[in-house]
Amino acid sequence: MARKDMGERNTDARSKFGDTPSNDIPSLTASLDELLDHATLDPDGHTGRMIAVFAEGIETDTSEIMEQAFSATPAHSHDFGEDAVDFSALGTADALTFDNLGIAVLGGPAAAAANEISESADGDIAETMERPYVLVPETMEFIMAMDPASYLRGFRAASDRIATDLLDNMPELAPELDLDEGADTASVTWGLSVTRAPLSPFTGRGIRVAILDTGLDFGHPDFVGRRILAQSFIAGESPQDGNGHGTHVAGTACGPRVPRTSAPRYGIAHGCDILVGKVLSNAGSGPTASILAGINWALQNGAQVINMSLGNRTRTPALHYNQAGQRALAQNSLIIAAAGNFNEPTGQPANSPSIMSVASITSTMQKSTFSNHGKVEICAPGSSIDSALPRPRLRGFLNGTSMAAPHVAGIAALQSQGRALRGIALWRHLQATARRLTLPTAQQGAGMVRS
Repeated sequence: MARKDMGERNTDARSKFGDTPSNDIPSLTASLDELLDHATLDPDGHTGRMIAVFAEGIETDTSEIMEQAFSATPAHSHDFGEDAVDFSALGTADALTFDNLGIAVLGGPAAAAANEISESADGDIAETMERPYVLVPETMEFIMAMDPASYLRGFRAASDRIATDLLDNMPELAPELDLDEGADTASVTWGLSVTRAPLSPFTGRGIRVAILDTGLDFGHPDFVGRRILAQSFIAGESPQDGNGHGTHVAGTACGPRVPRTSAPRYGIAHGCDILVGKVLSNAGSGPTASILAGINWALQNGAQVINMSLGNRTRTPALHYNQAGQRALAQNSLIIAAAGNFNEPTGQPANSPSIMSVASITSTMQKSTFSNHGKVEICAPGSSIDSALPRPRLRGFLNGTSMAAPHVAGIAALQSQGRALRGIALWRHLQATARRLTLPTAQQGAGMVRS
């Protein structure tokens, strides 16, 4: 597997496929606003584009399948250096395969053809079983943090539109928690204290942690000098975090041992390399294709741990996310995802069997009122979590399973370094060493993560 040397940023991409087509169904080069418009009008929140999940071990080239089945003009992630797909450079291509995942996204005429095939075979199990692929509608995913207004109030300089869009795109917020409930000590946050992260002799050195989120504030003083590789998968937006969510998540998982901002320490794997994949916009949303592109890129660049504090409220596991998780495990990587914040059964992608789902607990070792439940592998601190925020605020408190997941990701990096654990072995170790709480299994999984 090819791996890129760590640098400041990689945003190079070249157009290979000509001009962008115009279709009723959004093309692969469609803007985020266009995809959101389609998803808003569709009763199931579908963008109109389709996802094709290819069967394991198919002998035929996926390009041949897409050309024959959908009359598609195909492209591949490996057409781009380090699989850093630039959707705006796809031009007339209306099918894109993520080569590390065995998954393709279809737009425009190819998606229309896929819709017709799916509808014509509706209920015909025999015909469906004969295909070397399964078709799934594309959806939108959102950040998994509580009370976005609490940090947007301190982040007005970004833009009023970000605040409006973010609040509009979170259709239902669980009740807010008291932001004073955290139990930070003078030296470390309560989340680090209870998970024993500061006691670990490991730093995450040599481990690559991918944060697939809204980006990172690269000028934040606590990240200056870190080994960072960054790529945006949101058209028209750089990897720079114009939201705050991604910086906060990265801070918990990969922040410094000694913050330049102020005490207490909030970062866990302070010696790891950071892969910043911007898969959610500055408004906090992104299509399935961007998420898959981020996973594909992270695997191509050797990420051993992938954090996804994002998702939707669909309770049925997604075939494409499950296959992405399986491919990650097979490539010695572990995907860790937030369970969700609606006090209901875990949503996508965390409900996939191959992705580790993280629930949230409070400083009193109780379930956070907002935390989803059911398909949960492990839990972690997620209420009143102090971590990094973009300038000028620099740091602050957020609530959510989004904040719980990076505690697990950071500790996974420590264990991956210290015990040379990867993939499913790392998953099992995290569960085996978790602290069992007095909560139902559906709320805590194996228990609270510990280093």
